[in-house]
Amino acid sequence: MKSLSFMRVLEAVRTMLQEKGGLDVSIVMRDQVELPTTMMEMIDQEEEESQTAWKEKYRFAIHHYTNEQDLAGVEKIDTLIQTGFTLPEGYKLIAVRHFGKQNLVKENTLIHAKTSFEVSICRELKVKI
Repeated sequence: MKSLSFMRVLEAVRTMLQEKGGLDVSIVMRDQVELPTTMMEMIDQEEEESQTAWKEKYRFAIHHYTNEQDLAGVEKIDTLIQTGFTLPEGYKLIAVRHFGKQNLVKENTLIHAKTSFEVSICRELKVKI
């Protein structure tokens, strides 16, 4: 019996995840992905304790893939997020912090950097009557 092609293995895993897990799964080959590329991952959201305002914490990760030796893209993403971002009217960005482990993995010529953040957002002040 011959070795099973890698594509057949990936197809079998994808089919199982779609049928049993209801997941939309794509198979992507490294050479089909244009580098550098960046993806965002939602981690969680929770209410933040405060006696003066309604606040929530949002945690997310940025995955940055590149084949470059310098990590300017990773540093650029980190710097931009740390400077803040615009929210819809009525919401205020209170804080931006690193969250959890920051990872950098190099495999052959591919570099995968994962940077996680926690942001605190105020949606309104609490009013005592």
